[in-house]
Amino acid sequence: MIRLLINDRTGTRVASLPRWAVWLGVAAAAGVGLLIAVIGFSLILVLAPFVIAAGALARWRLKKALREMQARQGAGPASGRNARPAPAGVIDADYRVIEEARTPDPR
Repeated sequence: MIRLLINDRTGTRVASLPRWAVWLGVAAAAGVGLLIAVIGFSLILVLAPFVIAAGALARWRLKKALREMQARQGAGPASGRNARPAPAGVIDADYRVIEEARTPDPR
């Protein structure tokens, strides 16, 4: 017999639990754990091919998009700018920094 101390709002009392009930509870918990593991592994086995196929498809589409972007960029003008016109209100220009000759400080 396993003795349990149960403390609730009415006070503390002692309850006893037979050994077979403890083993039954342990067996039930182990059975539920095994059932959850079997269901989880089954889902992994069923869903893994779909996940792998989706990853392969996404990789293929990404490579295709990158190849198209490289082809578009290579077909542009030699300056490397996009062939598309700038949106309205955007001024596109090239600039150079011209440094002025500095005179030494008279101090």
